[in-house]
Amino acid sequence: MNTKKRFWVMILGSVTVVSLGLTGLTGCSQIVSKKQATGVAAANSVTKRSNAVDSKNDLNTIEKYKYLLGQPEEKVIGQLSENPVTIDEGGLEFKKAGIRLWFKDFGKGPVVSQIFTQKKDIDFNGARIGDNISSFRKALGNPVSDKNGEAYFKYKEVVLSFNYDLKTGDTICAYFLTKDNNEENTSANPQVKVPVDMKIVENEQKSVDAGHSPWQLDPAFVAQVFVSLKISPEGIKGEYPIKYEALKLTQNTGKEAIVQVDTANTPISRVYLKRLVKQDSTGIWTVVGYEPAAKE
Repeated sequence: MNTKKRFWVMILGSVTVVSLGLTGLTGCSQIVSKKQATGVAAANSVTKRSNAVDSKNDLNTIEKYKYLLGQPEEKVIGQLSENPVTIDEGGLEFKKAGIRLWFKDFGKGPVVSQIFTQKKDIDFNGARIGDNISSFRKALGNPVSDKNGEAYFKYKEVVLSFNYDLKTGDTICAYFLTKDNNEENTSANPQVKVPVDMKIVENEQKSVDAGHSPWQLDPAFVAQVFVSLKISPEGIKGEYPIKYEALKLTQNTGKEAIVQVDTANTPISRVYLKRLVKQDSTGIWTVVGYEPAAKE
């Protein structure tokens, strides 16, 4: 073989080797790309699932708040990432979250037993606070109890309670309750219901907030005025016909109260009251019903 042929053979051989090397590199490149693609796809899949979970948790639904029931205080604070303010009856208010919580010990330490909110962006299966109570009946079914402007609905393993205006039917606030706690809240059932005008109640609350009529913060005092006006409907002059000492606060859950009237000259034996606007120590009490005294 002459020098020129050997030269071309060497060149062709080199080209073949380089070509094979490039082919090998291209093949590895393709394999790596597939692995990278698989990894990216898997990462994207995880990200999508994670985002889906986060998105679900961010939604203001019944489930988001229902999950807090039965949780201890420390866990709730960690989940809400907010320092709460202590309120009456040992409760906590989370202002940023727009909820108030109360606790009860069911034998294993205090856990959340009821949640209060007035947030209008919570989706109760299509109904929202501010809607007519009929919307909640459509969304949640027939209530297990509907008395004196307060309707209770069973929802899975908890109970949802809504306060509403008896005249308009518009809902005012909502409670998430454990079943055990609900048994206590539905026990009060006055024989005579007293109609409530929420516009008047809201104006009275504003008046008290401004420093007027502080007696409306005392359920016994409110009951005293109510019973006294039943005795003297034309108005009270001088001393109340029912003495304050004759009134006994037999129940106070923070949002509901019952006052017993222990005197002979009364047409009423028991007064039922509720905090309809603000469910804390600054909320006024409103009479929602009563029991007539037994006739001798």
